[in-house]
Amino acid sequence: MLPYSRDGSTFDHSCRYKDGLFRIGAKGREDKVASYSAALALLAAMPVARWRRPNRNGNFGIVRGCHWA
Repeated sequence: MLPYSRDGSTFDHSCRYKDGLFRIGAKGREDKVASYSAALALLAAMPVARWRRPNRNGNFGIVRGCHWA
């Protein structure tokens, strides 16, 4: 299962940040995780999953998960 944000985006391999790490958590309190599976496990353990993902312009912003599928 994967978390999905309100805009329909999901946490996948495209969420890997420019430094090669995944950014997981609330703004200012993000964890940097190298492994996709470890990042997914951290998201599953959060009360509200939050992660950075690129928008259409390639800029990374934080989204909140609203459901898992």
